[in-house]
Amino acid sequence: MQERIRQEKGRLQLQQKVRKKMKGRKIRIRQGVKGWLLALAMVLSLCSGWKQDVCAQQSQSSSSNLMQDVDTDKKGSIEILFDTMQDEPVANAEFTLYQVAAMVDRGGYTVLELTGGFEGCSVQLKNLTAQQSKEASAALLEYQRANHISGDTKRTDANGKLGWTGLQTGLYLLVPGQMQKYRTDPSLISIPTNVNAQLLYDMSVNPKAERIPDPVYPPEESEEPPTPEVKKPPKKTETIVTPQITPEQKAPEKLPQTGQLRWPILALSTVGAVLLFLGWWIGRKKKDCSRALMGLGILLAAGAVGISAYNIWDSSRAEAAVEASLEAYEEELTAVEQESIPVDENSGMAFVEADGLCWIGELEIPSLQLTLPVADPWSYPSLKKAPCRYTGSAEENSLIIAAHNYKRHFGNIGLLPEGATVKFTAVSGDVYEYEVEKVETLNPYAVDEMLSGDWDLTLFTCTYGGRKRVTVRCSLVG
Repeated sequence: MQERIRQEKGRLQLQQKVRKKMKGRKIRIRQGVKGWLLALAMVLSLCSGWKQDVCAQQSQSSSSNLMQDVDTDKKGSIEILFDTMQDEPVANAEFTLYQVAAMVDRGGYTVLELTGGFEGCSVQLKNLTAQQSKEASAALLEYQRANHISGDTKRTDANGKLGWTGLQTGLYLLVPGQMQKYRTDPSLISIPTNVNAQLLYDMSVNPKAERIPDPVYPPEESEEPPTPEVKKPPKKTETIVTPQITPEQKAPEKLPQTGQLRWPILALSTVGAVLLFLGWWIGRKKKDCSRALMGLGILLAAGAVGISAYNIWDSSRAEAAVEASLEAYEEELTAVEQESIPVDENSGMAFVEADGLCWIGELEIPSLQLTLPVADPWSYPSLKKAPCRYTGSAEENSLIIAAHNYKRHFGNIGLLPEGATVKFTAVSGDVYEYEVEKVETLNPYAVDEMLSGDWDLTLFTCTYGGRKRVTVRCSLVG
């Protein structure tokens, strides 16, 4: 009996211990759940507050850009009159127009919203002062260049005028392009603009051109005493004729880089192969070290393959680009009337606009089966499409043309034999036929050598490795 009582008592004590233990566990669980719920509530409250702040900021920002009575469906226009401080018109000046913001109807109010590729720009467009407008224009221009946003490019006529019509309501960035002797700053133009409590949809802008001062070069000092002038006709072989270069056209210190990046391919391949061999050789004894060497070798080899693949793609792209440019140039030349073709003040050569560039003529090299349009002026983006005028002109018998060493561009001009025919047909219709006199190789800093000599036509591009320039000298036939 006593034994049964002890067993029952032990069972009751055990049950009490289990109940206490379970009760403590439930209390801890409840406390943990309360803690997690409290933390979650704090996070949600913070997120809610942040969201409210953001919405408030957006509302504040938008409200400052609110305009009433704007007809967002109405089209506007921008007319540019570009002249000097003395009201003298500047012809053939390049301007590009970008739409950076659109006017969107928000229930009776119109709000400015970034568009046209500028959506990611953090520039503020509300309540801009004159200085803030300049800063915003500079920021938008920097964003455009970094993101390669395209715009509508036009040139001024003989009266310094150009214009755009059929423009949507919004904010536009006007960017000056390449021009000789003058410069001006980018600016923001709004369509419509509130003038004397009246909304104007057709805007007339008169940016003033600031003349670029001519550089002053100190006279060269000679250590030798002056010698009396001897009037002797120089020999033809000793005559050096340098094309006339204005201060605005002063030659750069280095010739343009017109070649693909090829030399790293051999370097990376060689080093990668050496590392792979060393990794295999050392791996017979030290496996850890060999894996690192072989991994690095594979990485370098992959880099060489990647560069090679890019060069192949770039060559294919260049071939398609030059074909498209040639087709666009020939179509524009056929459509335009000779009397209306403008003449560039710098080169003195006629040009037409097509495919986003200005073209001065067509170059033919029959022995290489090449027919290429020639753009002007030269720039690295233009060289990606087609050959470009480096300096000089066909009319003055001093034309120098540069191009990339793509196979479809100037990649094979080093193979031209002496006496080979080269033909250049200008936009004006004049045909110039040349013969190859010699082929030489110049270093990239031989600018004076490139410009010197009595040559009617010069073609140049980079060597295969890109370190030197293959130069073809030609003389006019007849």
